[in-house]
Amino acid sequence: MPLGEAPSGVLDVDLGTAARVGLEEAGDERDPHGDDNIGAIERQDQTESTRTRPSPREVVFAVPDFEPGVGGTPRQVGLQARALAALGHDVTVVTRRRDRSWPRDERLDGVRVHRIGRPGRGRAAEMLALVSLTTWLAGRRRRIRVLSTVMWPDAQLAAFAARLLPRTATVWAIRGEAGTVLAERSRPSRRLLVRLRRATLRRTTHVVLTTAMADELTGLGLREPNVIPVPVDCGYFRPPSAAERAEARSRLGIDDGGFAAVYVGHLEARKAVERLVEAVRLLARSMPAVRLLLVGGARGTVEDTELALRELVGRLALGDVVEFCGVQRDPRPYLWAADVLVLPSVREGMPNSLLEAMACGLPCIAPASAGGDELLDPETGIVPSSNEPTELERALGRLAESPALRAQLGAAARARVQRYDVAAVARQYDELFRRIARGSTS
Repeated sequence: MPLGEAPSGVLDVDLGTAARVGLEEAGDERDPHGDDNIGAIERQDQTESTRTRPSPREVVFAVPDFEPGVGGTPRQVGLQARALAALGHDVTVVTRRRDRSWPRDERLDGVRVHRIGRPGRGRAAEMLALVSLTTWLAGRRRRIRVLSTVMWPDAQLAAFAARLLPRTATVWAIRGEAGTVLAERSRPSRRLLVRLRRATLRRTTHVVLTTAMADELTGLGLREPNVIPVPVDCGYFRPPSAAERAEARSRLGIDDGGFAAVYVGHLEARKAVERLVEAVRLLARSMPAVRLLLVGGARGTVEDTELALRELVGRLALGDVVEFCGVQRDPRPYLWAADVLVLPSVREGMPNSLLEAMACGLPCIAPASAGGDELLDPETGIVPSSNEPTELERALGRLAESPALRAQLGAAARARVQRYDVAAVARQYDELFRRIARGSTS
């Protein structure tokens, strides 16, 4: 799901303090980091659930970024929410209000969207969002059948305060994210925060995208997770017609004989796009007609690399080779215009950009660190041994020299990606959510 994320797991000390205050306000007079407190709340919740009352029907997705924002997470959650609504679920997405112009409440294709907090990505804004989430969940507790949090691990603290942990599914979208969230800290207040996270996360259902991520979670002592892949809309993301491809390339000024690589994603440190720029510089020495399309931009965080990338492109005199295409709500024209997608990330889960490119019949290059080992093989793409520029350049050169190989890999990728179509993935979530609901109300 991979893919627009909040700085999950790295909120500062004030969150631990706020969580402790929240526990005290809930009437907990014992040690706030003890697991017994949470167990007592859950037992009370389970007892209450046996009382006669209407069965809750609402599925809630709690996600830090959603539409009209762009990125892997908004797209993944949007697909899941709409597909589950089509299956008969009453679906609401609660998310951050990143821009003042975004309405607090609206309905998108049968899915309610409620935005909380205030604009911004700083510590104060993140804290306020967590408090607002707690209040909102507590007010709707009896209506919520299942709460699914995506790329927002500290939302579990809000779920705990709202007594929703037994009905909560935590979705992990990036390799190593859980380890970062639960990493030991030296400062006492940060140690408290980690203990709170661990205590709450031990009592929720977990969802991961790959078996490698599943091994990571069990190694951290969490419950054995459910493995459910990222969905992709194979009807929308499809191979272009000859006319569509010609138009897309013409608009971008790509010659008939030119070779174009595309990257789709945020321009942030984890994506290691500078290595791809270096690889294209190496390739351009033997192939002057090469082009690199960078589809994405900065998000207003300390991890942004757009300015540094622009400086790098200028320093390497690649202004005629590398094009910054900006943030695009619809990446299809860029995928249709390109000859290959390259994802050089140092850490991914199951990237939306790879799945969407495969669905468009585009050959892909991605090392294991970028999820290539999960989605690609010699029949469907190229998995370099690393994301070093020389390795990326070697893979690019191989595809640049052989249009027949590109066509072969692209067709196989399109066939392979059908298993991740949104309808199939939604059925897996439908089954999981029904199991969670039965467990919490029996």
